[in-house]
Order: sequence, then C-alpha cells, then structure tokens
Amino acid sequence: MESIQSMPLLLTGFLVIALAAKEIGVFFARIRLPKITGYLVTGLAAGAFILGFFPQEAIERLHFVDNVSLAFIAFAAGNELFLPEMKGRF
Repeated sequence: MESIQSMPLLLTGFLVIALAAKEIGVFFARIRLPKITGYLVTGLAAGAFILGFFPQEAIERLHFVDNVSLAFIAFAAGNELFLPEMKGRF
C-alpha cells in the first residue's frame, strides 16, 4: 500500500525535474550546445548518484519513465541532426 501512495509523489517530482530539464536545455542552447546536453546533465544531477532526489528503490519502480525518457532523448537527438549536412559527410 505504501508504494501506491508514494507513486503520485514520485511522478510529481519527475514532472518538476522534467520542467527543470527543459529550462536547462534552453540555457544550453543559448550557449550553443545541444539541448540534449542539458537534459542529460539534469538527469545525472537529479538521479540517485549525485543529488539523490530519487532513492534507488524509487528508480527501480519507475522503469517505464526511464523508457519514455530514453525515447524522448532519441527524438530530441534526431531533431538536432541536419540531414543535408549529414549527407555531405558520407
């Protein structure tokens, strides 16, 4: 029962961190770095290993969020590619 009650709190924390990642991504874009760099830095900082916003048990319960986040990162990385430039490199 305890894990069911803590899930809304974990998802709320994730949403706050996701909004922060969006803003940090915009900041990175202003200093001419890809937004994805800001997303990754935010994820590393907010994870269980640096700032510890989420305990290890919570991370194990939120694998579906991990999968959705990886898909978002893949789309964001693909959006940063400029196809005509890539064709010139091949």
